Amino acid sequence: MIFQKIKVYFVVCLSIFILPLLTAIFPSEALALDSPAAQWSKIKSDLQEKGVSFDVVYTADAGFNVKGGLERGSAYMDNLDLSLTLDTEKLNLWQGGTFLIYGIINGGNRKLTERFVGDIQTASNIEAPRSSHLMELWYQQNLFEDKLSILAGMHDLNTEFDVTEYGGLFINGSFGIQPTMTGNFTAPVFPLGSLAVRVKVQPVENLELLTAVFVGDPGSLDEGNRHGTYFNINKKGGLLNINEADYHYKISDFIGKGEALPGTVKLGGWYLGRNFEDLVELDDNSNPVPHDGNWGIYAVIDQMIYREQGEQGLGAFLQMSAVPTNRNTVSRYVGFGFNYKGLVPGRDDDTVGVAYNIASISDDAREADGLESAEKVLEITYLIQITPFLTLQPDIQFITNPGGDPEVKNATVAMLRGSISF
Repeated sequence: MIFQKIKVYFVVCLSIFILPLLTAIFPSEALALDSPAAQWSKIKSDLQEKGVSFDVVYTADAGFNVKGGLERGSAYMDNLDLSLTLDTEKLNLWQGGTFLIYGIINGGNRKLTERFVGDIQTASNIEAPRSSHLMELWYQQNLFEDKLSILAGMHDLNTEFDVTEYGGLFINGSFGIQPTMTGNFTAPVFPLGSLAVRVKVQPVENLELLTAVFVGDPGSLDEGNRHGTYFNINKKGGLLNINEADYHYKISDFIGKGEALPGTVKLGGWYLGRNFEDLVELDDNSNPVPHDGNWGIYAVIDQMIYREQGEQGLGAFLQMSAVPTNRNTVSRYVGFGFNYKGLVPGRDDDTVGVAYNIASISDDAREADGLESAEKVLEITYLIQITPFLTLQPDIQFITNPGGDPEVKNATVAMLRGSISF
């Protein structure tokens, strides 16, 4: 108990005292031209001009379930991303082609949600089993001056579908991909993608139409697909079809200088063609009634509200989705939040954000398992850009009704994320 309090006090002190000191020592400005980091950045830039891009990103979360949940405790989770992209046009091969290979190494000592919190939406979006595995391996061909794009290979659905720009700041998993999908079945998103074919069309300047077919069940890193190389193509897993329309626009700045402020509206829907059991209804043999397939609809809005200069200013996002109640635990979802980049004077690249979501538990799941009406999350976070390649992000989440289980108390989760890119 004493050790747990010491760890909590350490995170609080780090956030309040030490991090501001670091940001004073390392202001968020461009690196000196003769620094090793600047030289390394130039090497990467030169290679990119020749058609070869690579990224190495290490992300680590120190998470503490301070109160409530399954039990109090701490977890360390980390994630090493390794990616290589080849541009065939810049390599003097052919126009419009791109190859990507992307691997992940997951580590850490414990799983925060699984061991301590018990929430549906996952407090840390990098929580995953310990493994070294393939995440994506695909080829993309652009045609007709990039008006048409075709991609085939191992792909992560959430890199292109159901993505919110401003929600990407937050650590809770629901602000990445909505839990009406991931809270009800294993989807081809982090930590495992699946085989897919995606087509994107831009019929007019501000509109993009996307459609894709994914292998419906990517498997599990714990068993069967530990290295991400098992292509789980079978009738039982089914195929997942997802479609999305993205409309980009600008509105006048009603607060400041009358500048045009960018915004995006995304509308999408998906269908998974495999059997799902009814949560309540039984057949004559007392077995759950099977349903042919599952489906859902969703919407995402990203909107800049106020601009200081460049990318500095206030932005907001809204997520909404719904699925059938008789075969899904999470039937509806609403999430929204606000980000402000450059709020603190002299810290132009830092971003502060607050977000809130409600993952509604379906009436059928409540009847079958005695669950609460919804799991709710309030997240407050601050991303500190120590240098162009190093960030620290203190974060706190207040989770109401974790997992919808009435026996699990409301949880308070404190987290510190660090990220370094090469």
